[in-house]
Amino acid sequence: MKKNEIKLKVNKFNIFIETLKKGELITDFDETIFNFNLEKAIVHKDKSITFKFYSGFETTKKTGE
Repeated sequence: MKKNEIKLKVNKFNIFIETLKKGELITDFDETIFNFNLEKAIVHKDKSITFKFYSGFETTKKTGE
């Protein structure tokens, strides 16, 4: 990963933390924040995916064929 990419990700994460501190609602998906919080994703035989987050939250989503 390039140094500039790392700086951008750190900057985005810092903005996320400041947004949380202010109590502002996050309305846009941010891949960096998602990946930072994701512990693992499990793909099942039925093609559904279970996402497990470090917070303990877990959700399963069906995928299309």
